[in-house]
This record gives sequence, structure tokens and C-alpha cells, in this order.
Amino acid sequence: MERSRAAGELTVFIVGFFAIWTLRATYGYAIDESIASPGARTVHATAVKFALWAVPALAFARWVRLEPPLRYLGVTVMPTARQWAGCLALTASFLAAAAAAETSVLGRKELALSGLTSPVLADADGVFVFGLVAGWLYLTSSSIWPPAVAHIANNLLAALLVAVPR
Repeated sequence: MERSRAAGELTVFIVGFFAIWTLRATYGYAIDESIASPGARTVHATAVKFALWAVPALAFARWVRLEPPLRYLGVTVMPTARQWAGCLALTASFLAAAAAAETSVLGRKELALSGLTSPVLADADGVFVFGLVAGWLYLTSSSIWPPAVAHIANNLLAALLVAVPR
């Protein structure tokens, strides 16, 4: 019964988060783009992410699940060497596939679907797949560290792909 209740609470939290983030992405993105200074834009975007991601997650852990937030999120748990090996192998496979898709000719073609371009669609698909990968990493390790490392590696790869001239 407790597991079912916990799953229901988490489902409500995730649906609420996605609803709020969709509103932010739909209506708040223009605010990000209107900030002229790249430094100020970065600070603003980081503050928004913290307010919409971190604060609710910590509050959910503390006041809904009634657990210390860092323990609930798996911050205090370090994976074993075997868990790290599996997590890193999956992350490397995902990043290799993402890099191959990004640099392929097919990944560069424009699509005429409601003005969406292939990079936009690939980004949505990539975010979804990465979310599944990150979730699996968390479930197999019971720690937030493997998905955090995977997220950092993903962002590093994205930065490198943008920075490297074609």
C-alpha cells in the first residue's frame, strides 16, 4: 500500500512539474531571449531552473515523502564500482548515438512539419531518451550521481558539437 501511495505522489509531482515546465518553456523562454547580456541570461536561466526544479524536488522530499531531501534524492549513496561500470557504459553508448545522429546528414535536413526543424525534433526525442537513460541509471544505482555525471557528459558533448566548426 505504501509503495502504491508513494508512486501516486511521485506521479502527481512529475505531472505537475511537466505542466509548470511546459508553461515556462512556452511563455517564459521569450524572457530569456530578451536579456541582452549572456552572463545575465545564464544567471536568469539558472535561477529559473533552480526555482522550478530543485526547490520543488527538495520540498517534495521533505514535506510529502517526509524524508531528508538529500537522502531521498540519493545524494548520500555512492554506487559500487560494478554499478558505475554499467552506468558509464550506457552513458557512453547514448552519447555516441547522439553524436552520430547530430553529425549525420539526415540529422541536418529540414522538415516541413508545422515549421519544426529536425534539430528541434531530435532535441525533443533526445531529451526523452536521455530522461529514460537517466531514470534507468538512478534505478540501477539508487544514487543521483550516475545520472548527474551522464547529464554533465551530455552537456559537454553538446557544447563540443556546437563549438566545433563543420
